[in-house]
Amino acid sequence: MKILFTGASSYIAYWIIEELKEKGHEVTAILRKTPKDYEGVKKERVNLTSKLCKIVPNVSFGMKSF
Repeated sequence: MKILFTGASSYIAYWIIEELKEKGHEVTAILRKTPKDYEGVKKERVNLTSKLCKIVPNVSFGMKSF
């Protein structure tokens, strides 16, 4: 199943995305900013998450690109 995940920089997002990938799902995660714009622990989470799924930066709910 293809899954679009919002809130990819949150703590719980990494663990949910990891579980979805283990179950064989194709996950795409959106970010409101670019990965380089995040700092500290959020930057670490975004970097880890980007190894699990496709990241689409600069997207917010309601945008045409969403």
